[in-house]
Amino acid sequence: SSPGLGTAHQASLLPDALRLGPRRVLVAVYAGNDLVDNQVAVYRDGVCGTQRRDDPDLLARLADADAAERERPAFSLEEWRPGPVRLFLSRHSRVYGLLRAFRRGAMPLPAVSWEEALAQARGNPWFHPVDHPRIRTLFTPEARLRALDLDDPRRQEGERILRDLLRWMRREAEGAGASLGVVFLPTKEYVFHAEAEEAAAARGVPLPDAYGALVRMEERFWSGFAAFLREEGIPYAEVAEALRARAEAGDPVYSHDWDGHPSAAGHRAIAEAVRAAFPPVVR
Repeated sequence: SSPGLGTAHQASLLPDALRLGPRRVLVAVYAGNDLVDNQVAVYRDGVCGTQRRDDPDLLARLADADAAERERPAFSLEEWRPGPVRLFLSRHSRVYGLLRAFRRGAMPLPAVSWEEALAQARGNPWFHPVDHPRIRTLFTPEARLRALDLDDPRRQEGERILRDLLRWMRREAEGAGASLGVVFLPTKEYVFHAEAEEAAAARGVPLPDAYGALVRMEERFWSGFAAFLREEGIPYAEVAEALRARAEAGDPVYSHDWDGHPSAAGHRAIAEAVRAAFPPVVR
């Protein structure tokens, strides 16, 4: 897996990875933004360019969806954004990506307190705070729903790219004597939707409509994707229950703020679920 990037970027790194002689290659698929990343990587950045389709009708529908998006309110975090140089390096430099991954592990960002997270959410309609014994965090259901809207032609193309690349990656891995597996990474909104509903009921405040729509969309995505993987004979691991179980044990599996990346405890839960789903490969 490569951090912060979609399937197209992972596929572009596969030849280098196979030269290391792995027994198994795992591809992480994140519901929160991978479909966006795949379509943008192929059509804007030229990553895995053979995946691009030049069908005029498709290109027109993608352009129309982009135009409609520009008319909608933009998701705003009101915080630091990378400059153009860092943005270019993040998309085109493998060394930069490795250094960024090392920095995240060696120098993690300072933890945000719940009070600080609530201050971030104040006045920002994108953030939905949830205070529950198992999870205290800011959810962003509308932003995640936009990124996973399977009725949007851009997301449909992102999913088509995802499936095509997984077929190719499986063939390449098997040709190199390795097996391919997939790890489902859900949104934190999906993992804790029951807790969000309980917290909303306790406050007497309904959840945003986008929250329920996101959960239904994510269930639709995972259901169809799991069926595809079974048809292709690609094994997969689901980690949502492992994250929820770790939270029930009292470990914070996500940060208090809007960030959808799991915490160190969340990564441990994912690692344990992956190890259970994929027994060691013996040669």
